Amino acid sequence: MEGTYRIRSKMQPTKLMFIGTSHNIEASIQWHKAHLYHKMHPVPELQNHMIKFGIDDFEFIVEPIESKPVIEKAVMKVKKETRKVG
Repeated sequence: MEGTYRIRSKMQPTKLMFIGTSHNIEASIQWHKAHLYHKMHPVPELQNHMIKFGIDDFEFIVEPIESKPVIEKAVMKVKKETRKVG
């Protein structure tokens, strides 16, 4: 499933949030969880929060993109606008 996902602190939802996009959201979330568990996450704020409060304080929110043509239209629009600028 492709779309966007958020990793957000339940205790500090407006203060600590990571937003990502992926063509495979499930794999991306698993990657983040594994790196957090093994203390290897590249975002220090997330890693420090994990060490202090644990994985249970994180919410993993998935927002799938329903229609691939919508993505393709958006990409085409960006490409078209980029050509005008350049």
